[in-house]
Amino acid sequence: MSRQIQNLRRLGGLAVVTLVVVSLLTARADEATARFYEQLRQRQLFGLVESDCLRRLEAPSLSERQRGELVLELSRTYAAHAWHTAGTEQEDLWQRATRLIVEHLTRTTATPRRELLETQLALIELGRAEKVLAQSELQPEDRGLRQRGLKAVEVAIEQFGVLEKSLSQQVRQNSVASAPDKLSSFERRTLWQQIRFRLGVARLTQAKLGADIPADRATRLLTADEWLLPLAQGPSHERLTWESQLLLAEVARLRGDYERADKFLAAFEKSVADDTPLDLRERFVIERLRGSLAKRQPAEAASWLIEQGQKGVLKLGETKTEMVASPELTYWRVVVELAVWQLAAERGDAKLAGELWSRATSEVEQLRRDDGGYWTVRAQLDWQRERDVQLFGRDLANLVRKARSGFSTLPAEEAIGRFDAAIAAATKRPPEDGTTTLLLELRDSRATLLFQAKRFEDAVQAFRELAEAPRHERSAATHLLWAFCLGKQFESKPTDELRAEFVAALRSLRERYSDQPEAAEAAWLLGQTLERQQQFLEAIELFATVSESHTRHDEAWAGVARCHEQQIARLRQDAKPTSEAEAAAVRQLNPAAAKILQTSGGMSAPRSKDDDENSQRTDSAPLASSRAELMVRLARLLSQRQPVDDKAVDRLLEFVIAHAQDREWLKLAKQLRVVSLAGQRRIDEAEQLIESLEASGPDESLAMLDGLSAVATRSDLGTQRLVADLQLRASQSLNDAAAKLTEPQRLRLMRARAEAFAASGQPTKAVAVYQQLVEKAPRDPKFVRTAAQLCESLDTKEGTQQAKPLWRRLEGLLKAGSLEWLDARWHVIRCCQQLGEQAEADKLLKVTKLLYPDLGGEAMRMRFDEL
Repeated sequence: MSRQIQNLRRLGGLAVVTLVVVSLLTARADEATARFYEQLRQRQLFGLVESDCLRRLEAPSLSERQRGELVLELSRTYAAHAWHTAGTEQEDLWQRATRLIVEHLTRTTATPRRELLETQLALIELGRAEKVLAQSELQPEDRGLRQRGLKAVEVAIEQFGVLEKSLSQQVRQNSVASAPDKLSSFERRTLWQQIRFRLGVARLTQAKLGADIPADRATRLLTADEWLLPLAQGPSHERLTWESQLLLAEVARLRGDYERADKFLAAFEKSVADDTPLDLRERFVIERLRGSLAKRQPAEAASWLIEQGQKGVLKLGETKTEMVASPELTYWRVVVELAVWQLAAERGDAKLAGELWSRATSEVEQLRRDDGGYWTVRAQLDWQRERDVQLFGRDLANLVRKARSGFSTLPAEEAIGRFDAAIAAATKRPPEDGTTTLLLELRDSRATLLFQAKRFEDAVQAFRELAEAPRHERSAATHLLWAFCLGKQFESKPTDELRAEFVAALRSLRERYSDQPEAAEAAWLLGQTLERQQQFLEAIELFATVSESHTRHDEAWAGVARCHEQQIARLRQDAKPTSEAEAAAVRQLNPAAAKILQTSGGMSAPRSKDDDENSQRTDSAPLASSRAELMVRLARLLSQRQPVDDKAVDRLLEFVIAHAQDREWLKLAKQLRVVSLAGQRRIDEAEQLIESLEASGPDESLAMLDGLSAVATRSDLGTQRLVADLQLRASQSLNDAAAKLTEPQRLRLMRARAEAFAASGQPTKAVAVYQQLVEKAPRDPKFVRTAAQLCESLDTKEGTQQAKPLWRRLEGLLKAGSLEWLDARWHVIRCCQQLGEQAEADKLLKVTKLLYPDLGGEAMRMRFDEL
């Protein structure tokens, strides 16, 4: 999410006019509660209002009117909350505000005070449109944003129009009779006036959003004027009159009728009294300033603003204390100062220009410290624009402004074109006065757009030029992006040359910027690359360099554990000793696990068998997936060492089971826990753990049973048989209720039973079940592979004859040339050899080497050489 969008969360003050219906309409027995809710909303304590409304709505004794009032308050709260958020959260709140009203209205046709609820629906759409209008000031190039705003305001106008017509009819009838659950005559007239006012606001908003079509804009402004003019002629000292006068002044200004705008402002100023609301005083001042700026009279605007601070509407009460300016008023004061600065600079008055620039700069900095929200962002953008004019001249500054504005809103190719134009103009200037820094910024943004457009080759060249430029504040970041783009190129075109370039770029980054955070990111990326190349020991060294403060720390240490396991597995495959590697892994991983346990309020590190078995966990925060992975892998390593430190293993697994949320590692932790209990011959506890999952439904039980025997493969034979027996018994109870299982669940159950048969020394039964699985799911490569492996494990001619077509089928399911496909092809060739079909084996071997000379890397190449 961009910083501009984040700062829109601070926009709530703009919403007050739109989202609040006059307090006269909330006069009722529960008026104090309504005022309390409104005060909480103004303080942005939305959660309190939401929870209290939801609690009250659960009461069964509510009358329909009470329920409707609570629904209205809750919807207003959701809508107000939406103004202080952005993105998907904001959209969800708008939808909840609307859905709540719609569902209530559809419950019954006799909804008390129905007009208020229907008005709220229209206000929500108007609120959406006004929020979009505010956003568009920061993202003027985002055409889709304006279209969304226009769509919302059109819906609001339609809804307000229907309500206005209905209420107008009722007001003209002037009936004084009113049922208890209906609006009174006074309330109807007040609501009617409010809706006419909202129609004026909606038409004004529509005109601003559609400013690129002058004819439509003029028509909408005229319509806004027609709705607001009768209201501006109402009783003086009423808020609705004042608001209408101010909005009419804005409408007249936008139509270019400055004389008419001044008349409405004069009428407002004449009626200002001590009790005139502060927000209206400020809106008057702001509109007066905007009028002067529109007439190109910035000096007059500045002088008038000083007068107002001394004796005008910005003075309060008898003491005439100057009111504290809001962020919005401060912003417009900055706009005026920048306009006067520009005038002084054009006239050559360097002293005055310098003073004005310093004052504007101080105002912007003060606004940033005090507010940091929407108006701060707008002030900073205006200040930056004028700063660019100072440094680069107006022509180049305009090109730069257009390029920056289009960065996140225009299609990539169009935005790149704008940056090309700005870069071309900046290149012609001498390398001074910040031009070099500007060029770096522009080229960096252009390179980023190239990457977003997936033009990786161009992005590589662009980031490489930035990375190899004289050192600047973005050197490390652009170097990392250069390497990242090389990685993307390699993904789409995996060649040895591109892999070497990618690795070289990462290594050079670590050497040149070892003190920068990007060096840790490079270590993480390089570690991943080396892990994929099965260079596990070097990958471990790189992962371990990622500091604890870096965001990749936990992922990197999960990589350390993963690489240790893979290195040990390779040693076993090569029939080499593993004890030293296992000890080194445990030595390195134990401190990392200890920190996780300590920072999570957990138990002490798994150092020895004599550790306190009864250490208690006090923290219930969820365990991150990468941390769960490290601890489960460490537990598995510990369980495979001899003698097994059962207490250390159990401690780690219990912690993961209690705190992890990631389903994959939670499942594996539970399976390892069953194996650990079986290894300790605590069969009853193991059965209890499996049975405890049955209450959660078959999916939880199947998650435990699926692959359980495979987890025990490194245990002694006795433990493997015990685990297989547990798996068979548990799967049998599920099998007895197979009719209640879905087809996917039945397939998982069959696989679990097949695994248990294989692990318990019943390979013939296992093969039979897997053959059924292959028939039911012929395109599932996991089933086909396992069935083929089991057939081969029978170590008979019949088994090999069954395995060969299965390996052939697997080839057809995999991407040709991939490591998995090459493994299947290797098995096909070996089956041919074992069946005495040497000619076919030689032919397949020759064709495979011809089509895929690399054979997937050194490890796979050695396997084929052995054939």
